[in-house]
Amino acid sequence: ESTRQAVLAGMRGSVAYGSSRRAALRAVPVGGKTGTAQVASNERMAEDNEDRPYELRNHAWFVAVAPIDDPEIALAVFLEHGGSGGRNAAPVGAHILASWFGLPPEEILFQEIPPFAQPPADSAGGEAIAPMADRDEAVGPGGAR
Repeated sequence: ESTRQAVLAGMRGSVAYGSSRRAALRAVPVGGKTGTAQVASNERMAEDNEDRPYELRNHAWFVAVAPIDDPEIALAVFLEHGGSGGRNAAPVGAHILASWFGLPPEEILFQEIPPFAQPPADSAGGEAIAPMADRDEAVGPGGAR
């Protein structure tokens, strides 16, 4: 149970403050996680994704549950050679979720994080979820800590 709660807290934070924010709905709390799967070799990674040949572009992923506190739907979006999970797959997931709940497209929040936003503490009463900029610095290049 504690593992499930930790995963759901992370998914809630990803939609509220992270790479999944383009999947947020006004009326339904969503939990989600994005992913980008590298296709090109390290030598080709220096090129922007859009500048690579189609077959070498990254795959975009987004998984979600909603409503986060008592899920009735779980979904996975995979966009072959679709680029960024947060930029491309999460909005597709938002439209699927809005349709599932009978919501008009206006209920989809394409929100950006204010530069000095202070996120709330996680649901377990622990530390605040770090804004994206802080997490990027903490993780460092290539995901090394």
